[in-house]
Amino acid sequence: MRRITRRRRVIARVLGAVAVLAAAAPAARASTAIDIYKVTVPGNQLDVEGATNGLPDNCSDGTCANYTISVKDFANNVQSGVHVWVDLRDCIDIGIPCDQLAASTGQWVDDYSIVNGTTNASGQFTFKIQGFATARATLDVSTSDGTPAGTACAKFYCDNAGLIANLVVHAYDVDGLGSPVGAVNGVDVSLVAAEALKGSLGAVKRARDDYNRDGNVTGADVSRSAAMAVQASLGTGSQSTGTLCP
Repeated sequence: MRRITRRRRVIARVLGAVAVLAAAAPAARASTAIDIYKVTVPGNQLDVEGATNGLPDNCSDGTCANYTISVKDFANNVQSGVHVWVDLRDCIDIGIPCDQLAASTGQWVDDYSIVNGTTNASGQFTFKIQGFATARATLDVSTSDGTPAGTACAKFYCDNAGLIANLVVHAYDVDGLGSPVGAVNGVDVSLVAAEALKGSLGAVKRARDDYNRDGNVTGADVSRSAAMAVQASLGTGSQSTGTLCP
């Protein structure tokens, strides 16, 4: 009888320990695991911008590339120190410079076209991606090669959560020329105007020009491009969009 009693006590202790561990395990996962449904993004449209005097576009004209994401776990706790990134390798007409103004943006580049960041104490990170398009004037009725308007080419990822969003990308500096003081200028405006006209005649419209994010390229986008060129000429906005990694 004593042996049976001892065995029952041992079994009871083991089962009790298992129950405690089982109860604790879900709580541990909830406090550390990122909930993919609580990784929030401001939409599926992303701009790449430039800088002035080493600081990212200051939005003084109401247009800048700020793209703020937030990360929480299953218990709705904000998650700091989480690696997040935007992969632009499929954006065939978008160039990403090595210099992402790390001191002011916290961004860095991998593999030439992947822009990375880390969430802050509030579980947030604001991308201010430095970049440009590589469009050129054409002598026929076509538009320069690139991603069609309304088509996503970039991907936003969050560590331990995977792919979160596919992003349509627009570029303030459409030809990648003019840095370090005139990245966005009248030449860009003329190029956007030419592509808007060709698009109205049946040519492929390009995502890089679609500043009002309506999946089209029209006079409204030309007006937005002109406003950004004026901003840059006054000494703010996107005067420099950098150079590609060597």
